[in-house]
Amino acid sequence: MTAKRPQLSADEAIGIAVNQAMFLQGISRTKLANLVGLSQPSISLKLRGKVTWSVTDLLKVAAALETTPEDLLPNTDGKGGWIPAPFTPGICESPRSRGGITRATCGNRTHDLFITSESLCRLS
Repeated sequence: MTAKRPQLSADEAIGIAVNQAMFLQGISRTKLANLVGLSQPSISLKLRGKVTWSVTDLLKVAAALETTPEDLLPNTDGKGGWIPAPFTPGICESPRSRGGITRATCGNRTHDLFITSESLCRLS
């Protein structure tokens, strides 16, 4: 028997999309809070969908994560709930290889190179 998944609120779905972008870039809740001028507890509540995302906060978070607000917005599930924005891993570039020599999908191993959170990531 398959358990029925609860419907997500729009705020929970946005929080999931923001969490994915943060994970991809290795950005902590504390760092994101500092980048957008909010407290860490406030960011944590927003990421869990316990506090509503304001348009201003969403714009600031998107800018801090070098993405667009549209990339963080959820889609309706057609049943009154929301589905997080599709997750599209970006391309990471080692700071030493800005010429494009050492590129890999974020978090994957390519030969002996491992892209870490210290890499510069951009969402596609």
